[in-house]
Formats: sequence, structure tokens, C-alpha cells
Amino acid sequence: MKNDLIKQATRGDKKALEELIVSVKDKIYNLCLRYLWHPQNAEDATQEILIRIITNLSTFEGKSLFSTWCFRIGVNYLLNSKRNKKTQNMAFSDFSNQLKEGLDRPDYAGADALLLEEEVKTGCTMGMLLCLSPDLRIAFILDIVFHLNSMEASAILDISPETFRKRLSRARESMEYFMQANCGLVNKTRPCRCNKRIPIAIETKRVDPKYLLFAGKVGEYNSQMEELHDTAEIFKSHPSFQTSTEMLKNILHLLT
Repeated sequence: MKNDLIKQATRGDKKALEELIVSVKDKIYNLCLRYLWHPQNAEDATQEILIRIITNLSTFEGKSLFSTWCFRIGVNYLLNSKRNKKTQNMAFSDFSNQLKEGLDRPDYAGADALLLEEEVKTGCTMGMLLCLSPDLRIAFILDIVFHLNSMEASAILDISPETFRKRLSRARESMEYFMQANCGLVNKTRPCRCNKRIPIAIETKRVDPKYLLFAGKVGEYNSQMEELHDTAEIFKSHPSFQTSTEMLKNILHLLT
């Protein structure tokens, strides 16, 4: 079915092309969002990647799943720093110091507390990914977010399964160590709580109550998130985000 769509799209069938874009655009967006953090940067990167997918569609040989082929193009784009200058990086030590700010303040009790707590929680945990090196970050995302096995992920990254597993192990160890040392969601003895972080996040403009980047966008947060004790489960509980309705229009407009 997918191969038929690809053949039709390469022959100029716009409906088939649009169907192909729709089938992968949210996967690519979620990849970019975890890698780049900011939704606008992720949308820009997603658009660039989708255009590369479309313009190289005739080179798809069907030796892998179409989604795997698309992921490979997306990963190559994100890891190419010369093309992508929006990649942010942060040291675990700097992030740890940030998380200690404002914890002496009382709990936030505003009417929008739950929504802002979701914003802080998502932004913070996704921000932790920026502390990983690009190679480890991608490995963690492919495993935790997309549940790809080592064979699938290694094919996307063009490395051996053994190399992928080593990168994933290092990424998981780094994230687990950091969250055990800092995050109250994973380690109840740690003082950091998302609700307590709300005032300082607003004060430092890391969160804008009038323009939320993550909270309430799509999907539902795991209602038991406060009871989770596993780093991987924290990330798996994130909602799946969707691209804006304007993106598809922009891409189709550019193509025509």
C-alpha cells in the first residue's frame, strides 16, 4: 500500500504525496521536538526534513519501512550541525544548578496550577535531553519515544546494533543518574517539585503563562506521573505532539 502511494507520488499524484506526508509528519515532529526542545525550532526542522523526504522520494528502494527511511533522513538532518544551527546544548551541572533555584518558596496555588505544572514538567524533562551529546540524545529518543529495537535504530543511524546498544546504555545511565540526584518525580528524597518550580520559571521567563509551549497541546499526561519511579516511564508518559495545521499547507504551497 505504501509502495503504491510512493509510486503514485513520484508520478505527480498530489493526493498520494499529501497522504505520505500526513503519515510521517507527526513522527518527524516528535523526533525534532525532543532533539531541539523548542516547538518553533522543531516545526522549522520538520518542514525542512519533509521537503528533503519529498525531493528524494524517487530514491526510496523499499529495502526498509518507509518510516525508517524517513527517520534516517530526519536524524541525518538533526545531527548535521552545519545545516541545523538551532540545536541547543546544556551541561548536566548547569541544569542541576537551575533546578535548585526557588525551591524554598511555597507551593504555587493559582487556579492554573495544574496546567503550569504540566508545562514545567514537560519542559524540564525534555530539557534534560539537551544535556546529552547529540549521538546519545538520538539513541535515547529512538528507544524511549519511538520504542525502536536495536536493529531498527542501528539501521536508521547506520551503525552496528552493538554500537547503538552501547550509546543507549550510556544515555540511560546519564539520565538515570541525573534524575536520581535531582528530580523529585524519580527520587522522593530530592527537594525539586514541579509545582515549586512554577514561580521561578515564570520569573526567569522560562515559562510564559500566556503562551504555553507544551501543556494542553494534545494528548493527556499520565495521571499517575507523580507516582512513577522510573526515568524511562517519565519520558514515555509525555503526550504525543502534533504539527500545526499550517505546516502541511506551507509544505504543499512550497511544492507547488
